[in-house]
Amino acid sequence: MRNAKTNEVYWRSDDWASLHDNEEKTVSFPSKMLECEEVSREIIFYSEHEIQDFKLLQKISLNDQEIEQLFFKFGFVMPKS
Repeated sequence: MRNAKTNEVYWRSDDWASLHDNEEKTVSFPSKMLECEEVSREIIFYSEHEIQDFKLLQKISLNDQEIEQLFFKFGFVMPKS
């Protein structure tokens, strides 16, 4: 997550390998993100192994209220891609 105008990174995580199937990762973003006119997000992933049905569900909540939900279905992922 970054400021779309200045490109300043507000949040990043490289610690995804420890997650298991259907496991949720909860994160907190810094409050200064609320001051941005625009934020951008990107997902970059790499897999050593083949994945048959790769899906990603991203839920964004504010004050314990879900305000956005994005579902990505990538399907088959080739090993080492």
